[in-house]
Amino acid sequence: MYRIIVRILLVFVFLAAVSCTQVRLKSGKEISGRDPSSYTAGYHYTLGVLSALDGRLDDAIQELETALRHDPLSSHLMKELASLYVEKGDFRRAVDLCKESLVHDPDDVDVHLILGNLYINMKDYKNAIRSYRKVIEIDPKNTSAYLYLGTLYAETERYDKAVDMYSLLLKNDHDNVMGTYYMAKVLVELRRESEAEQYFKKTLLLKPSLESALIDLALLYERQKKLEQAVNIYKDFIQRYPEQVGIRLRLGEFYLRQGNYQAAEAVFRDSLTIDDSNKDVHFTLGLLYYEQQRYDRAIEAFQKALKLAPSDQKIYYFLASVYDEQQENDKAMDTYGKVAPDSEWYGNARIRMGMLLREEGRIDAAISLIRETLSTEAKAPNLYAYLGSLYQEKAQYPEAENLLKEGLKDFPRSEELHYGLGEVYSKMDRFEDSIKEMKRVLEIDPEHAEALNFIGYSYAERGIHLAEAEKLIRQALILKPDNGYILDSMGWVYFKQNRIEQAIRYLKEADKRIPDDPTIAEHLGDALRKAGRFQEALDAYRRAQKYAPENSQLRQKIEQLRR
Repeated sequence: MYRIIVRILLVFVFLAAVSCTQVRLKSGKEISGRDPSSYTAGYHYTLGVLSALDGRLDDAIQELETALRHDPLSSHLMKELASLYVEKGDFRRAVDLCKESLVHDPDDVDVHLILGNLYINMKDYKNAIRSYRKVIEIDPKNTSAYLYLGTLYAETERYDKAVDMYSLLLKNDHDNVMGTYYMAKVLVELRRESEAEQYFKKTLLLKPSLESALIDLALLYERQKKLEQAVNIYKDFIQRYPEQVGIRLRLGEFYLRQGNYQAAEAVFRDSLTIDDSNKDVHFTLGLLYYEQQRYDRAIEAFQKALKLAPSDQKIYYFLASVYDEQQENDKAMDTYGKVAPDSEWYGNARIRMGMLLREEGRIDAAISLIRETLSTEAKAPNLYAYLGSLYQEKAQYPEAENLLKEGLKDFPRSEELHYGLGEVYSKMDRFEDSIKEMKRVLEIDPEHAEALNFIGYSYAERGIHLAEAEKLIRQALILKPDNGYILDSMGWVYFKQNRIEQAIRYLKEADKRIPDDPTIAEHLGDALRKAGRFQEALDAYRRAQKYAPENSQLRQKIEQLRR
């Protein structure tokens, strides 16, 4: 969010800077902002302006560079030229021009502000801070510098410093709308919610039409479980500005998050009576129907959205997902295939295509498809992870290992790839290597429930480090208390510790949640047999055998109990 704000502010600074009619140089001499000091400079300046208006950016830059050579002391020319270089994306040249301008006039506030925003875009935060602080040193009441400096601190998550800057801004300009609004957002990050609420309310008093402030206040109420107040905020705004479809869309999304599909649908349909050409409403309505498994209506809504925005890649993805759910594989494959390679949805679309091929038993075709995708620029951790799982399914563990290692060269901190590699090592009976990879996952994300469970269960299987195994699995259960596999792991740890009644309790709960898993059923059978509850154990073993008929160990256990 703050990155977007910074880019907007950068544009505003340049517009303010180049609109000045006169610039005072260090020597005290004044030159006209639109009248360079020589006729030749003026001629090239005019050509540059005409080229810029005509959209010929390179020609405009060339003409202004020529003008600057004929009038090298013109601060105004330097600013105009810097603005063109920003538009071109050449921040370094823009910085050089600003620095050159400051040689002639070191106290030019506009240039220091421009420099600060340039440095932010270059992620040179140290120099950005120095530029803004220079502005404050020259002009202690410059609200822009406090605003940009606060934004920079918020961007880098130094929220206390951001609060300090916004406080100084509001001390100089008590009713500054954006300062008030950004103060509220930073206070939300600091969990100072009651203060944030007051600043949001003040923002809306100063500017009632500021949608973003209203949405943030409603989201704050939603987080505080003040749902009625959140709804009232939206409804009050809609009553004042009935033509604002965006807020209606937000209200509908609020109802969706609360699971109130009927109210959400009513809001979306009401929005379409005001503006039937709003593709976001059609798309969100499609998502609602998709969630409700009303697939025909979802298709209709997504197709309307596509008609309004034929280049919106996410619509193709979700339309394909509907066909996928309806098992219309040909339509799904065709629509997934329309997702463009430069789209953020491309990788997921290719994975879904691979899954469809796999479901048809064409696993080699799925491997080829994902391999082909990875040969393009569309590389992503989930593509490597999915291809790794396909290799595992074919028991091609060395290929899976090499692939995942290849992915980790591009994405060294991908927990998904480290986890996949840990699974591969486990299947290759490389126990120490598998634990090592899972510990790397936990270094990246200490709350990765599956990695915690993997290590704990691996220890339990081997009957080692049982106290640590219990601790790890308990952490995983706190994160995912309803996960049947983690419940099974806890039961299995208790079984290994000979705490049989506790083991049975957890294993029964796991079996209840995942009744078709043969391993869980077998674990439950083992615990019941150890408790002397032989008929129940036999029933559990028989259920396990139903889902794993090839398991010879299960057959032996059943025969032993029958005898």
